[in-house]
Amino acid sequence: MYGTMEDGLETPFTAPNQPPKQSRKVPCRLIFAIAAAVVGSSFQFGFNTGVINSPGPVIQVFINETFSERYGLLTSLALNSLWAFTVAVFAVGGMIGGLLIDFWSNRFGRRNGMLMNNVFAVVGGGLMGISQPARSFECLIVGRFIIGIQCGLSTGLCPLYVSEVAPKELRGSLGVVNQLGVTATLLLSQILGLPDVLGNDRLWGVLLAVPVLFAVVQLASLPFCPESPRFLLLDRNDAVGAEEALNVLRTTTDHSAEIGEMRAEQQSQPLVRTKLIHFVQKRSLLQPLAIAVVLQLSQQLSGINAVFYYSTDILKAAGLGLKDASYVTLGVGVVSCTSSDSAEWPCRPRSSQSCCT
Repeated sequence: MYGTMEDGLETPFTAPNQPPKQSRKVPCRLIFAIAAAVVGSSFQFGFNTGVINSPGPVIQVFINETFSERYGLLTSLALNSLWAFTVAVFAVGGMIGGLLIDFWSNRFGRRNGMLMNNVFAVVGGGLMGISQPARSFECLIVGRFIIGIQCGLSTGLCPLYVSEVAPKELRGSLGVVNQLGVTATLLLSQILGLPDVLGNDRLWGVLLAVPVLFAVVQLASLPFCPESPRFLLLDRNDAVGAEEALNVLRTTTDHSAEIGEMRAEQQSQPLVRTKLIHFVQKRSLLQPLAIAVVLQLSQQLSGINAVFYYSTDILKAAGLGLKDASYVTLGVGVVSCTSSDSAEWPCRPRSSQSCCT
């Protein structure tokens, strides 16, 4: 657009009181904090969801052999039942971990809660890793249960931390990072689980011990990241700590507006301890509860868990060999990872961004 004519020349029109737009910059320290959280949390959930699939037939042979050495021969039905229990006990642990999220995150904090959660990862991954050399299917089952608790806690702690350290304008885009980490490591578990890599009768124990590596990476990186400023301000009433955390996570030095928003939100919605029964008793909470339940049921009842856990067995029963079935399962992981990546695009801000400062 152009303004009035001066000396025969058109002068560019500038709207008053509207400074030119500047690209928002994402601090490298914020990216580092989110990456550290995702590696030890989302990576654990995705990897342990898919890791049991491709090497499943090999592990079933191991269970059959070790059980028979101590207790006698297993019938086909008993072996299938024991294998189903080994797979499903991960979900049982996940349910327990999920129920602990509220207590864990408020008692220890978001960052420290994730750090302490690595105890479950190291113990669970270690037990699964030593089950093969120790010739103990019991270690495998207990390890799956313990790593399930870790993953259940991770599904709440990591998204909570990411949403609270991210600036408001980037929460939608960065919020997808958690699910992207899950699908990426689910795909990684299927790649490493191929018979030509680690999913064979010699190396499947190493494959199941990979979660220990994720835990070590998070234990080495997350202590250098700040606690959630929102948690420090509203839960711990530590305004100084929240200011210091924002100094690390933001490119600006004046955080009065952001802290003011947090306090205003707290005043408008006082922090009240809500029990599960309150969601049923309060009419205002029934609709959100129904939406959450329907979304979760639509995912769980879609059959996707059966695909992630048993697709190799299903494909083998359909006539494919173990190697071919493993590669078809890998294709499912590629589709899942691609879908999560494409879901992230609509959440990105439309304005140009610099990735790192």
